[in-house]
Amino acid sequence: MKLLVIIPIALVCAIIAAWITLYIYFSNSSIEKRFDSVALGRNIYEAVLFVENTAGDFSESYGYGGRDIDSPLFTASITKIFTTACVLQLYEEGLLTLDDKISLYIDDDVLSGLHVYKDVEYSYDLTVSDLLFQTSGLPDAFDNIASDTMENGDRHVPVDEFVTEIKKLGPCFAPNSGKAYYNGQPPKTPESP
Repeated sequence: MKLLVIIPIALVCAIIAAWITLYIYFSNSSIEKRFDSVALGRNIYEAVLFVENTAGDFSESYGYGGRDIDSPLFTASITKIFTTACVLQLYEEGLLTLDDKISLYIDDDVLSGLHVYKDVEYSYDLTVSDLLFQTSGLPDAFDNIASDTMENGDRHVPVDEFVTEIKKLGPCFAPNSGKAYYNGQPPKTPESP
């Protein structure tokens, strides 16, 4: 009987010891050291790492290049996938619909004049779906800003700078009359082949 009691206690102690060892091995300083070695060892200008366990009792974030967990980062084409995943998660949770007007989420001062095509203001007609599925007609301001960034060095680009550039470029087509996946390609509109 004593052996039956001792074996489970020994197993629990071994599991706890292994967990403590792993925790120490992957403790904050160890994670931070690994993060720093990756960020410093390559041509990385900005980075953020967020680590959290599934139980929710361990959560740490580390930043590099003046960034932290609350810093916005533009990540080129991966942004589309990440944004889609986040929007669809909000959709599943019932916090938005794909038919919601973006005016529910974007201030008037930002939205006003964002999409004026052939003298018609479409800004307040745009939906989450239009943006998500690239049928809004809004131009790709990233190339203009990216070329400036490449010439003048890596820098943080605030969202309002993108909005200003989008307004300056003007839309490519009326909402839902074309499709434009921007990756250095011209948009497909009813007027283009």
